[in-house]
Amino acid sequence: MKHLISLFILLSAFLFSCVENKELSFNGLHTEPGYFVECYLIPGEDYRLSATKLQPLHEDYKLDYSLEFDVKIDTLILRQGLFKQNGTYYLYNYGHPYHFIPRNQTIAKLHVITPDNDTITASTTIPEPVHICNALLQNNEVKFDFVLSAESWHNFYMININAQHTDTLIRKNRFLDYSDKNFEDTVSFKYDVAPNGNLEKLKVVLRRMTQANYEYQISMQNAKDANRDNLVLPSPLAGNLKNATGIFTCFTCDSAMWK
Repeated sequence: MKHLISLFILLSAFLFSCVENKELSFNGLHTEPGYFVECYLIPGEDYRLSATKLQPLHEDYKLDYSLEFDVKIDTLILRQGLFKQNGTYYLYNYGHPYHFIPRNQTIAKLHVITPDNDTITASTTIPEPVHICNALLQNNEVKFDFVLSAESWHNFYMININAQHTDTLIRKNRFLDYSDKNFEDTVSFKYDVAPNGNLEKLKVVLRRMTQANYEYQISMQNAKDANRDNLVLPSPLAGNLKNATGIFTCFTCDSAMWK
């Protein structure tokens, strides 16, 4: 039996145990027909990858998770199925119960053979661990510090703020590019979480990501904006795959929560 779901469920930025899924209509994207692959490697977590085919623009968008791909990350062959990540709405159709453990590895490689016998490839660097320090929620303001990497290509960040108010859940993303820095400097981040009423719960997630993922997430945000505003032209989707649309990447993360 084919598993068909609307495209906006698949195009969910990130969002991976540390990631919050976002609904995204395809109307805001400008993409050629072909294959779509999305994979986020997180050190210490399972392998998870989504792969499907994109139809021409005049057709209704449905995702067929029954398509058979040969998927390999480094030397590990992923298994086909229909999986849901614990604690999220993130669906994927290729995975493995082994945890991704980079050890001294600095690069991971993807190799996919499609149902049409085409080859999709990509590689990603593995960012250094990142840590939230001195996290504090005071007077409806959350603030924390984190330390930049001495390697400039490790200095792309995304911060997710999930604030549960009495009647509303507010989600905000902040993208930070410190790639012009090549020394271990401390950055302080502040955010006012009070404007929407009484705060009941707050979670902040800090991610250190690759430049390819940084650009991909911003392009997805731009596509969402284009979908909401008919005056904004469709936005191309960034990515790092050869012969497909999407992303193969790795990120590290840390989080803080208040209840």
